[in-house]
Amino acid sequence: MRRVKEPVPGRYIVVFRESVKDVDGTARDIAQRYHGRLLDVWTEAVRGAYFQIAEGDAARLSSDVRVASVEEDADIHDSQDTG
Repeated sequence: MRRVKEPVPGRYIVVFRESVKDVDGTARDIAQRYHGRLLDVWTEAVRGAYFQIAEGDAARLSSDVRVASVEEDADIHDSQDTG
């Protein structure tokens, strides 16, 4: 699982392997199997989903054969000086 400097607690970006054909069905199955809440599904540029899930379940999810990667969502801050 990829960790970030300022994670959004309980929020994870999951990218599926190329072999996954039913992205929506896989996302729903993962939410149920790993006790998470499906927040969004992506099928174009990235084939994956966005979940709210406990950290331990996210760590287990990273070993699922359908999953290419699991990454903590991050808080993004504008680094431009506005003053």
